[in-house]
Amino acid sequence: MKLELKLKFSRAADARFLYTSALILLPCALLCVAKYGSGSSLELKFLTVLIAMLLGSFVEVPVYTLTTKSPKFTEKELELLKKIFGVVTAEGGGGRKHSSTVTLNLGGFFLPVAFSIYLMRECPVLEVATLTLLITVITFFISETTGGVGVVVPSYAGIFAIPMGFILCRESAAPLIFTSATLGIILGVTFKLLSLKEGEEGSPLLSIGGAGNFPAIFIIGLLTLLVACF
Repeated sequence: MKLELKLKFSRAADARFLYTSALILLPCALLCVAKYGSGSSLELKFLTVLIAMLLGSFVEVPVYTLTTKSPKFTEKELELLKKIFGVVTAEGGGGRKHSSTVTLNLGGFFLPVAFSIYLMRECPVLEVATLTLLITVITFFISETTGGVGVVVPSYAGIFAIPMGFILCRESAAPLIFTSATLGIILGVTFKLLSLKEGEEGSPLLSIGGAGNFPAIFIIGLLTLLVACF
């Protein structure tokens, strides 16, 4: 295991997902500005963070490296992985050992974690802890480590937090949903990566909050914005 410090740039999701997300944010932005003129409103803060997450999703902060095994893919499969996930694939045939860099995504890790910490003052501690634990367990079991990509989390992972957020604390539902869902997904991905042993199939870039799991984090953020607005 070796520490890494140099920033990397990578696409955290399918280009179509990024374009679609940007198009969805546009009417949301118009709605927020029309409905909430004050820049101090929670809805506008959610919108600002989501835009920053989308822009920051291209930046990866390396943490450390480990040795993994290169998966076996055909040329067509490699091209499909690059197109869908925007990931870098290792050179050489399958089964060869290569160095994998574990990274933290700016838009999918640092920004949502920082905003979640900020929102915690709006949420009851016990409810946050309970729901975060639930989403962490769900994410860990429904996600999978895919060779050539990293930890892939289904896009619906955080949706489980929405009904639970209303049940546990209706007054602060939006902050509770965002905080517990994003922290739960990030913790679930982290535990999944920590369970990856050296020599197992991996990817040159194993991202927390990036390729494979950024869409799940961003989607729950977008849904939380809609919850906050309505």
